[in-house]
Amino acid sequence: VSAGEMITASRQFGQGVRVTGNDDEASVATFTENAPTARYIHLSDVQRGDSSGIEFYDGTASLSSIREAGITAAVVVISQNAEARALSRQAHALATAGATYIVASSWLVDEGVRGRFLYNFYEAMNRDRPAYVAIGEARRTAAGEGNNNGYFDPSWWAQYILYGRI
Repeated sequence: VSAGEMITASRQFGQGVRVTGNDDEASVATFTENAPTARYIHLSDVQRGDSSGIEFYDGTASLSSIREAGITAAVVVISQNAEARALSRQAHALATAGATYIVASSWLVDEGVRGRFLYNFYEAMNRDRPAYVAIGEARRTAAGEGNNNGYFDPSWWAQYILYGRI
């Protein structure tokens, strides 16, 4: 788990944020227990498990178990290196489970850049922007943050794909 990405992004939230690191808390059981009540779910640096499931510290959450998780989250964020087919299968399982929007990355860049991008995304969401507007605002902010930061290049922020209903 990329603690830097999650901690930076979680600064948009007050109390009640649970950041679980790459230890026994980052488990299938923790995901299954918390998924039905979480407003946002953020899975950072996850690995693709068997049959495109999501790999946790203690094993893989299969696509079928994800579909049955009863997710009520407004947004699920998944940061990972993944093939497009696996990514779309995971997004479909999360949407079937009830997630309104899924923001998934198809490749990983520097965790500081990811953290700032997702901080801006969550900031827009907390201003009651729909996810499709929030991701656009985060992209524009990343591309326009100073002329010399190098992040104007889409390779730093274009990996995030939004799945869901508009």
